[in-house]
Amino acid sequence: MIRQHPIAIFTYLPRNFILLFIPFIRGVMYLRADIESWFRGAYIDIIVLAVIVISAVCTWLAVKYEINENGIKIQKGWVLKQELFLPFKAISLLSSTENFPLKLFHTASITVSTGTRTGFEKSFRHSVRLIVPLIKYIELCNKIPDYKDKTESVYGI
Repeated sequence: MIRQHPIAIFTYLPRNFILLFIPFIRGVMYLRADIESWFRGAYIDIIVLAVIVISAVCTWLAVKYEINENGIKIQKGWVLKQELFLPFKAISLLSSTENFPLKLFHTASITVSTGTRTGFEKSFRHSVRLIVPLIKYIELCNKIPDYKDKTESVYGI
């Protein structure tokens, strides 16, 4: 099992941006006070920012994936581990996004979705988003029979 690309940490940061409300309120309270009293309480702002960053890193560390011959295995969590296996024949959508920061690091944000197909239960509907190196994305496309032609035309392989 491997982790997502480290740039995925930046996608987990906005989840806790609500915590930035704490330093904002503290800053508004000290607007009329002197700057020295604001600096004395700056440790609260540093702690809030550290909590946001540490939470994003811990989330990144807790998500692992593996691409094997039959499908994609995704594992989330540390204490309460959740494992999800998406067989290739159940994948109905594989989409990718490559914006400027992702292109700099040769990565792609992929979304793998399963729908209901013949032989699968209706409850077997999942959508997973991962940030992976382009090489892993191409490997995944080549293992899904419906996507081989698209991979060759997009990447010239």
